[in-house]
Amino acid sequence: MISYINTSEVDRIATEMSKRIDTLDNYFNSLFKRLEKVPDVTKEWVGNSSKSYFSAIARDKKEYLNLVSDLKIISKELKKEASSTEALITKINQ
Repeated sequence: MISYINTSEVDRIATEMSKRIDTLDNYFNSLFKRLEKVPDVTKEWVGNSSKSYFSAIARDKKEYLNLVSDLKIISKELKKEASSTEALITKINQ
């Protein structure tokens, strides 16, 4: 059983987590945009093996985006739980 929760700290952590998730999301988007250009635009690596490899990476992109989405859900849930707990504590102490 939980006997103590610092709701302000949980909220702070959830807010910081959300900022870092946004940074991670931006990084993944930037990375995948750059990788998409390799076979045909920037041509650092060309040919069928290049197209095959970067097609596989494009399919993997969904997994990275799912990770970001799941982390956003966790962050929002932490904020919601901190708020609900704070409201309950306030109600009990009245």
